[in-house]
Amino acid sequence: MLLACSDSIKVAHPDSAFRLLKKIQNTHKLGSSDQALYALLMSEEMDKHGQYLESDSLIRIAIEYYSKKSEPERTGYAYLYLSRIERNRGNARKQADALFKAITFAIESKNNKLLGYIYGEKASIYESQQNNDINEKKTSAYEAQQLDSMLYYHNLSLKCFKKTGDKYNTVISLIDVGYTHYLSHQYDSALHYTLLAKHEA
Repeated sequence: MLLACSDSIKVAHPDSAFRLLKKIQNTHKLGSSDQALYALLMSEEMDKHGQYLESDSLIRIAIEYYSKKSEPERTGYAYLYLSRIERNRGNARKQADALFKAITFAIESKNNKLLGYIYGEKASIYESQQNNDINEKKTSAYEAQQLDSMLYYHNLSLKCFKKTGDKYNTVISLIDVGYTHYLSHQYDSALHYTLLAKHEA
């Protein structure tokens, strides 16, 4: 009952959902389906509340269960949180691998909100690479290529959130698109998307 309640209120009341999850004791005694749901929800809530996970043991319970049960939406979310764990560990290659798997399941599930999150994560990878390129003094052509990829995925993310009517994440995506134009010295476009974000907000 605690799991079901937490799952039902996690969007509208994330703090309350997190408190309910913390009340669950002896999780090793749960059935396999409840263990998987607990692993997914707890990973999601810890991520939301800024508790940066570096251990993948919990989320892999969800991945193993949902991938075998042909539940693409939950499997996609599980791989999304695995990618963030790999990001926290500083492992860019494994982060990208997890996102690739997440995209596959997200497309199968036709969940635009999940796709929006994943595309945003892909854009953040290119942003990190672009920042590294500046430090390593890579060629301007290579930097431009990274920024183009960053913009491409931010735009995909924006389209997905618009489809779902998610105002909050639409505003964040508009800011991200504007910021990418700013980094590319396209100041008119940067201003345009920033003003769109202000209007939506």
